[in-house]
Amino acid sequence: MKLKHLILSAAFSGLALISFGQSMKVESAIGYMNDYQKYNEIRDLDEAIKAVTTASKHEKTSNQARTWYYMGLSHQLMFQDSIRSAAEKPRDLLHVAIDAYVKAANIDAEGDKKRDLDNSLKERLPLNLLAAARQIYGQGVQEYQGKDFKAAVKSFEAAASVYRLPMLKAQTDTNAFNNAAVSAAAAGMYEEAIKYYDELLAMGYKPGEMYYLKAKAYSEMGDDTKYEATIKEGREKYPSDGILITEELNMALKAGKNDQALNNLKLAVEKDPNNKVLQYNLGTIYYNLGDYDNLKGRSPYEEDYVEIMKSSEAAFKKAVELDSEYFDAHYNLGALYINHAKLIQAYADELTDDKAYNEESAKAQEWYDKSIPSLEKALELNPDDFNTLTALKDLYLYKGEMDKFKVINEKLQQE
Repeated sequence: MKLKHLILSAAFSGLALISFGQSMKVESAIGYMNDYQKYNEIRDLDEAIKAVTTASKHEKTSNQARTWYYMGLSHQLMFQDSIRSAAEKPRDLLHVAIDAYVKAANIDAEGDKKRDLDNSLKERLPLNLLAAARQIYGQGVQEYQGKDFKAAVKSFEAAASVYRLPMLKAQTDTNAFNNAAVSAAAAGMYEEAIKYYDELLAMGYKPGEMYYLKAKAYSEMGDDTKYEATIKEGREKYPSDGILITEELNMALKAGKNDQALNNLKLAVEKDPNNKVLQYNLGTIYYNLGDYDNLKGRSPYEEDYVEIMKSSEAAFKKAVELDSEYFDAHYNLGALYINHAKLIQAYADELTDDKAYNEESAKAQEWYDKSIPSLEKALELNPDDFNTLTALKDLYLYKGEMDKFKVINEKLQQE
């Protein structure tokens, strides 16, 4: 993301101000900043910061909005100068500036005429705050990209603190809150992340995604009860949200509740039929319902099983139609055909009539043959996958294709 370097001089023009009864330290700071604008000498900013910092600690001026305004301005100008001169920027310049500006805004909002800002500064404060928020947002982006996630949280939080002010709520940038949450989660600060997700939910920002991320944060904290409760709450408020439907599906799958998972996934597929992952998951659930670990004594012609098998096949086919490079879908489609062939062969082995046995065995052979193109495509996409290699080795041996068997077998021995 490109950081916009805002030129602040226009917002800070006209600083030759007259003061009545204010601490000379604040007036000195203003004078130094005026000199800086005239001569561009960085030492003037250094002196301005020293003077206003002293004023911020004095009992007569520490509770004045004007003191904190100039504390913010001096540090923001120093940050801006470091951009102009390509000097190394101390990270805390903008943090100090924003903290000071926010304090000035809060004191001013109390309505005490002895302590609030004059009209000129009242007009400039929100402009300076917005500029500082954008600058520190850019700093947060750089920190995140450098994987300094805790520092990024601090910077995005500083930007968010600006938008929490009543005067600027209408101009809220949700990216500041969202990036603070993302950074907090990346830093393992899940409680902090949850606070930001709650703020974003209150703003109506991507509610399905925020409920999902909030739930995942609870999961990372090991609180499965709140994880499940958060998904449930989100589903109740946003029953058609695809992200929440999918996550509720995952919850059901983890709990072994395939029927519940199937119902949830059908809802998700209805909402987003061209989602390859949903189609793949639908095929996988139907595949699990096929119960291929228990073949003995079963018939491949039972009505329920026929429906399950056809539904699984259709979903996997749809997934590879949507993405011809989808390895998992190609592999699972091949595995489905192999297991269906095994069920037919197991059924044939229990028949006593030779003709019927031969007919069923031939059908099993057809399904084995049908599995090969899917598995060969899977191997093309992932040449080193052990399960694909093993399945093809057995198929080639079964079919007597010894040249292909030899190639696969040699590769497996090298693994």
